Amino acid sequence: MNKKIIALAVALLPAAAMADVTIYGAIKAGVESVKSGDDGAVTNVDDIGSRIGFKGSEDLGNGLKAIWQVESKLSIDGTDSNGNNTWATRDSFVGFAGDFGKVRIGKLSTYGNLDLESLDTYEYGSKAAGFSTFYRNDTRFNNAVRYDSPDLGGLTFAAAYGFDEAAGSANKWNIGGTYAFSNMFVGVDYLQKDAKVGTDSKQFRIEGGVDANNLYAALSYQYTKSQGGVASWAGDFADAAALAAIADKDVKTNEAGLTVAYTVDRFVPKFSYAKGWDAKIDGDKASDSGYDQWIVGVDYKFSKRTIAGLQYGQIKFDAGSDAGVNGDEKAVSFNVVHKF
Repeated sequence: MNKKIIALAVALLPAAAMADVTIYGAIKAGVESVKSGDDGAVTNVDDIGSRIGFKGSEDLGNGLKAIWQVESKLSIDGTDSNGNNTWATRDSFVGFAGDFGKVRIGKLSTYGNLDLESLDTYEYGSKAAGFSTFYRNDTRFNNAVRYDSPDLGGLTFAAAYGFDEAAGSANKWNIGGTYAFSNMFVGVDYLQKDAKVGTDSKQFRIEGGVDANNLYAALSYQYTKSQGGVASWAGDFADAAALAAIADKDVKTNEAGLTVAYTVDRFVPKFSYAKGWDAKIDGDKASDSGYDQWIVGVDYKFSKRTIAGLQYGQIKFDAGSDAGVNGDEKAVSFNVVHKF
């Protein structure tokens, strides 16, 4: 009898140890038909951002908690590209939380990446079907520390710092905040990557909008400055020769966008538009170096956790730029998302 009791106790130990652990995530897949430049359309079945995470906390008393999280990318289409199917590839950390807010150490998102992408309500794999070009600089810092404030009467803010741990790499820092009032919000984000040689890479963004009853609307403006255009959209359409030609030059860009959506029962039709104006290279305007993008789509909410979406998008890079290639892209995307 004693042996049976001991065996039962041992079997229950893992369950007891896991009692405060939450398992969460999302399975996301899509079918996309993509036409780039003068090439024919290609149909892809893609994972579009699946993930799994484990998180937990421990009450330390006096209002203080220890918090932790390990979150990883998944790929359910049979590939492991872009670092999918490896451990802790998304926000993963340990830290403390209390009335003061929270402090975390690990691999952490910038404020823009986690908290201020108001235009991008789409699930997608191609750049035409969503706002990956507009939000190209949103990222996660390795070797990072991030502080998040408590809610201060509708105002929340955060600051993050990514440490340089290798020769030739650069420190990175970010600060951002949002003020929510009534059914409206306005937020700002500033990101800087210090350069070992040359010009620091900088980005500023401001967004605002309304989320009231069935209406959702958001506006965004973004400015970037970098050497060689590393913060610009040139990487989406320029060839190697064009990038080499501006490698030691300061490149400045300005962009704006909007998204409007309206919920009708289970359906959510939506429309988005973004524009990048001609860039400035060493202070001179680079003619026909901008882009225009628009997306129209509709989501269907089967439940709070399961949504299907259909959208068509097009991004057109102006002719005559330093691109050297035709970077125009059109895409039709159908996707299914289940969150758990």
